[in-house]
Amino acid sequence: MVNTKNLTKESRSKRNTKPLTTRGIEALKPISKGSYRRRDYPATGLCITVLETGIKKWTFHYTSPVRKDKKGKSIRSYWTFANYPALSLAEARQRVIGFRQLINDGTDPKLHHEYEQMKKEKARREIARENSLGTVEDLFLKLYVVDMEKDKKITAKEVKAFYKNHIKQHIGSMRARDVDIEIAAEMLATIGEDNSPHTERKAR
Repeated sequence: MVNTKNLTKESRSKRNTKPLTTRGIEALKPISKGSYRRRDYPATGLCITVLETGIKKWTFHYTSPVRKDKKGKSIRSYWTFANYPALSLAEARQRVIGFRQLINDGTDPKLHHEYEQMKKEKARREIARENSLGTVEDLFLKLYVVDMEKDKKITAKEVKAFYKNHIKQHIGSMRARDVDIEIAAEMLATIGEDNSPHTERKAR
């Protein structure tokens, strides 16, 4: 995150009155006095900020439509949303058009971005959780049977053998999360046809 308090007085007083150009951005060099920024007027609020390290970041400066101070006045905000040259000047300008549209609709673009990232992370974790179950064989042999063995249940070996002889061939390679009631019922029906009623009851 760029700390705007560290921007030099010189950089604050120098207001760029011309559009940024890729060549101009490339020519910007770090200074020892601290970070500084250059504004891009075609895209209101867009700035390229140059850190002392020479790293260049895109920042968006705006008045939040939702964040207020204690007196109820809208708060001026800024958001470091990308690095340069990972995001080009043209792409940054397009992003700012989207940010401005969100503001016009009463949405804080930074808060909106954070919310969307939270939703993506939640979805990613959910997919990872589902995939962590692995196949039916993973779930059965690595969790169920292992737990039985840890509890020293005498039926553990019998259950393991029953799985290999009667269940594995039907659903062993399937993802555990993909096995629904219909698939399970079809498997049990097949086991019942090929074996005794006692075997079918054990499979249940």
